[in-house]
Amino acid sequence: MKISIVREENFQINQIPKEVILEKETDHVPNVGDIVKVGHTLNGFEAFSVDKRVFRSKTDKQDDPHAFQEVILLVNEIR
Repeated sequence: MKISIVREENFQINQIPKEVILEKETDHVPNVGDIVKVGHTLNGFEAFSVDKRVFRSKTDKQDDPHAFQEVILLVNEIR
């Protein structure tokens, strides 16, 4: 399943997320309250707390129309 991480203040329910922090394929979907770390450099990483999850399905002729193909995690940065 595709996971997209988006800052909560930049997300609008009726639009495709524009300022995506991270997109990746995974079998694990973080829960509300979980901490998500993004990147790893000499300066460290960014940490975000998951505030909300939006499950988005995209109907496709070959896929199950009732399955979720994407989960958008709405996050706030932890400082």
